[in-house]
Amino acid sequence: MDKYEDFFSFSMKIFIGICAIIFTVTIFMGKEDVGIGFLGSILGGLIGGVFTLMGVRKTIDLQISKEELDRLPSKILNLDKATAQYFNIMDYVMGMQGRIRNIRTAQALRIELEDFSNHLRSMSTELKTLSVHVNGEIFRRLNIILPDNHMADLVIYINLHEGKENISDLLRTFNGSEELGEKEDYLRSRAYLVFRLEYEEVLEMLSLETFSFEWVQEKFISKLDECRDILDANHEVLFEYMQEYQKQLK
Repeated sequence: MDKYEDFFSFSMKIFIGICAIIFTVTIFMGKEDVGIGFLGSILGGLIGGVFTLMGVRKTIDLQISKEELDRLPSKILNLDKATAQYFNIMDYVMGMQGRIRNIRTAQALRIELEDFSNHLRSMSTELKTLSVHVNGEIFRRLNIILPDNHMADLVIYINLHEGKENISDLLRTFNGSEELGEKEDYLRSRAYLVFRLEYEEVLEMLSLETFSFEWVQEKFISKLDECRDILDANHEVLFEYMQEYQKQLK
């Protein structure tokens, strides 16, 4: 029930209550004819008011429907562009995986990551701008799943390989007397410092003596796989809204 129906229901309860009180009083006073006439005039006014209200509300609803219909072509156009951009981002992520396999030095990988992150951020910003002109739900979903603000964090793997960062220092060195459970809680609380680090991955890093370049490459590819899987699992919402808008347009 919307706010109009709630208000109408409340008003009817008040009206019935008032009518009951008036009718009861007129009966006790022996003025039934006066009470009936008074209630009839009130009822006539109420019926006229209800029909007026229904007419005004119908006019408003029709105006809103017309405005929504007029906006549909623009929404469909922007949604079509957004869908194309979404798949461009998926292709770009997949292309990055192929380029990583052909890179042979950490410096080259660092440069490639910087270019990739900047371009991905630009593509994501364009996609979000298009989604604003479609609807709030699509913008909200894209804002959650797009990886534009996270890919630059992959540089942590390069830094570990080059010795510029130490995983123990990054997550802060544990006290040797701490129990594993306490370490796990601590690791989970600090995991936001690194791009999508899971507890098991942190333990793996702590157990390694060196971080080979091949290890870095596999980490990059693995994270990009996760990103691609998330994008692949969420594109249906774009098609669902396109079908809905096309149906409304007909």
